[in-house]
Amino acid sequence: MWLLTRFASVDAAADGLRHVRVAASVFPPWGFVPPLHYVLHDAERRCIVVEFLDHALVIHDNPLGVVTNAPEFGWHVRNLRNYDSVDAVPGDATSSSRFVRAVALAQAAPLVDSVEEAVQQAFHVLAACEIPRGVARPWDGEHVYCDYTQYTAAIDTSSQCLYFHTYGNRRVRMVDLMKMRVDAPVLTVFPMNRHEDVQELIAP
Repeated sequence: MWLLTRFASVDAAADGLRHVRVAASVFPPWGFVPPLHYVLHDAERRCIVVEFLDHALVIHDNPLGVVTNAPEFGWHVRNLRNYDSVDAVPGDATSSSRFVRAVALAQAAPLVDSVEEAVQQAFHVLAACEIPRGVARPWDGEHVYCDYTQYTAAIDTSSQCLYFHTYGNRRVRMVDLMKMRVDAPVLTVFPMNRHEDVQELIAP
């Protein structure tokens, strides 16, 4: 929120981050400080990854345009050297495998002629990196948790439109951010249909 409401470009955001202190706050449900990674894109096709490693701000240029969870971004980039073709892409649900898949599929995707085709293609690439319920089941010694991809989003940085679908409803929905009130006193909340949008076809 702080970045999105203050900076219009990746470079301005990176400069702004160098002048603030970010607290290492414990996330109560987990009991530790989560190793957060932020990815920033702008309309000039610039992309950076922002991380805090050993209590220090680290900003990476990210021409790949991809980021996943731990370990840190630099590790993921070095790990790419282990895969020399799309045929060697790993298929499990780990963060490292999803990073490799996302890079390989994004690099292999052909150029398209319209925003509609680009959005469709983005969702197909992202679908290959999603985690369905039941695949990842971390255990904390007492409970088994079910990690899964709760939502998938794509942003057109030229038109400022946000496209997304949720785990429970894969219909792609869109919010035109340029039609939102920039001076709204509170966050705008949209009601969500959490049930799958299934269209029944009736024979003519």
